Amino acid sequence: MSRGARALLATLLSLAACNSPSVANDSDETTSSPEGKAVSWQAAPRLEADSQIRPGPGLSAQERASVMRAAGFFNPQADSRWTWRDPDDAETLCEDVWAEIEEVRDLNDDGQLEAVVKADGDQCWGMNQHFVTVLHRTSGGWASLIAFQARFANYGFHPRPGIAWPDIEIASGEETGCVDFQRWNGSSYIDGGASDEGRVCALTPEGRAAGGAHAPAEGAAVFPPIEKGYYAIGVTCAEAAADPTGVLMYLDQARVASFDGGWRVQDVEALGGGRYRFRGADMVITVSSRTTFTDEHGDRHTHCPTGQIPRSEREDWGDLSGR
Repeated sequence: MSRGARALLATLLSLAACNSPSVANDSDETTSSPEGKAVSWQAAPRLEADSQIRPGPGLSAQERASVMRAAGFFNPQADSRWTWRDPDDAETLCEDVWAEIEEVRDLNDDGQLEAVVKADGDQCWGMNQHFVTVLHRTSGGWASLIAFQARFANYGFHPRPGIAWPDIEIASGEETGCVDFQRWNGSSYIDGGASDEGRVCALTPEGRAAGGAHAPAEGAAVFPPIEKGYYAIGVTCAEAAADPTGVLMYLDQARVASFDGGWRVQDVEALGGGRYRFRGADMVITVSSRTTFTDEHGDRHTHCPTGQIPRSEREDWGDLSGR
């Protein structure tokens, strides 16, 4: 290339550089528009928690962030960690709580999606307790339908004819058989009774009044020929009344309960030889008399009249005897 040609090329390149729009690097505060006007540069606003909330079927990252806020979760951190404030009690605050949107689905077949948030935080709900919130869309945004907790919570939704929202069956861990369920009464969820994978085992008066599926006919279960009520386990009634921890239980046709929890009885199966299986409570007993029986571990249970059990203890258990 001749010296004149090289000079002409250099001139053309210089003119092109002068007329081209400037491009800002990461530290620039201004850049040029296509029309050559200077405009201020600003990073696009990030959605709250868009780095922590994964978009899912039917919900954008922004919607999922709104769901979490409505359930009381804010300040998202890595590994699905959040800070939780009880929507009903602003003084209750827990940090470093694991929580995720576990399920997004249409629960009442109205074409709108609902969301289920599950959380786990020993410092907030207790060891191995899962906290579950079911939320739906309203004109004012996302709102909670119901929140509940259970040990290693397992739950299932079971639609009922004539009831707007499905029954929610709630089990602890590997619990099977008849477990508690919540039923919609037209304005809120209430204790509906017990069911086994949607099959109703027993209804509370409130659950029956709300409608839907009915319980089996009364008298279908055969109760053993023993007294219903409180039983001392391996000790006298006086000893059980003085310190009931681990040595006192309650038994009737609907439930088996002790100081650390209870189970709904699905039905009672006669096994022969004075032996009976309480389905739902996973218990087999051998009847010795009207007031005594032994369990499968050989522990002797002795019936204690309600009057021998201090009222304070009965009230701690919800006074299951009804007296």
